[in-house]
Amino acid sequence: MDNRTDRALLRIDQLKTAPLPPLTFSVAEGECLAVEGPSGSGKTRLLRAIADLDAASGHIFLNGAERREMSGPDWRRRVRFCSAEPQWWTDTARQAFANGKATNERLPRLLQALGLVPAVIERPLSGLSIGERQRLAIVRSLIDEPSVLLLDE
Repeated sequence: MDNRTDRALLRIDQLKTAPLPPLTFSVAEGECLAVEGPSGSGKTRLLRAIADLDAASGHIFLNGAERREMSGPDWRRRVRFCSAEPQWWTDTARQAFANGKATNERLPRLLQALGLVPAVIERPLSGLSIGERQRLAIVRSLIDEPSVLLLDE
């Protein structure tokens, strides 16, 4: 193994999801990897497979632990997928955030970092712009500090 594989936070080994060929790659802590290609080429399917939202063959490792060694919910807490079209099942963003010390400490910082005013989480989601809803979805994805964040578009 090379040094890059040895220090991989996320390692993908022969992951196969249609329409892509089997893929093998790794990403070290602090690194960003961009996946690009034309519409319909499989970028979202790849991200969803890594996040354990769609079936795929092959192996996925996080800090050396294989995906199969964790429950689905535990994996998805650590490897977070943020959709290009985030869904909301609440009237306001505030309702979507769990109450807790971590949320209360991190929420104002994340809102500010993404250029959102604190009051935005109290406003009806239906009245927010697409960009505001997308940035709130990123806040929602980051609030409990996943190890890996998979951003679709």
